[in-house]
Amino acid sequence: MTLYDPLPYLKSSSSYKLWINRWNNELKKANYNPEDGTYNKRRPPGLFKTLVITFWPAMVMALTLTCLRSFVRSTPALILNLVTVYMDDSSQPPWKGIFYAFGIFTANTIASFCFRHADYTMAAIGIKIKGILMSAIYQKALRISSKSQGRYTTGELVNLVSVDADKVLRLCTGFANIASCPITISITIFLLWQYLGPSCLGGVGVILVMMPVSGFLALKNRQLQERQMKLKDKRLKSMTEIMSSIKILKLFAWEPPFTGRIEAVRNGEVSLLKKYAYFTASIGFFWTCTPFLTIF
Repeated sequence: MTLYDPLPYLKSSSSYKLWINRWNNELKKANYNPEDGTYNKRRPPGLFKTLVITFWPAMVMALTLTCLRSFVRSTPALILNLVTVYMDDSSQPPWKGIFYAFGIFTANTIASFCFRHADYTMAAIGIKIKGILMSAIYQKALRISSKSQGRYTTGELVNLVSVDADKVLRLCTGFANIASCPITISITIFLLWQYLGPSCLGGVGVILVMMPVSGFLALKNRQLQERQMKLKDKRLKSMTEIMSSIKILKLFAWEPPFTGRIEAVRNGEVSLLKKYAYFTASIGFFWTCTPFLTIF
């Protein structure tokens, strides 16, 4: 199976070249000294700032499309009210029904287009940022001084590449939706107030009650993930030590005790991952039940 080369603007090398110039300028402004790693404490170099400056046009476009989708998605609800009036009055001409149906179809099509294009744009930005961070981490790891090597373990570097960089990718994927949530919620509450009056506040109250519950579960998930990362770092560090001394282990037949150490750490990881899965499923369950509780 032949895999085609990625488009030039999606290559990590292209994105890294755009970012590294801004990052070097940021280091100069912070008076960064590469010899001892010191910088101006009042103005530390900002990684997030340089990433936003590099990709802000695409981010603004994605956010605009997502906000436009929030407004367009409310159109079918308004048109359905007109359809109800049209169905109650038999004297209405047929072209109005056709026009309303076409309006609902057009609104849903535009909303879907805006959402998919914004989702693709943010996913592309996330992939670029992940590539930039991985390239920067690898280059820094290859040029790190012997003094600094004692402060960072191999497991920490692996976690930065495999976990933290992937978190940034997932954050970028959902950034547009998160940023447009206030607009979507405001439009929804306004429409509910127009149709239901004060009784709609009961459903809003249910949602407000569910938010702290989900927040508590998300906090527990974060704590479990931090503990799991520490165990993963410990396991990778032990694996590195074992692989570097594999000849001695084979010579003295020390494989079983060292294997037991690795398995004990891994079992702790699996236990935490199991709890993480339970909490994640609970969050999904609560948010799946929220619409039914709101209607009830």
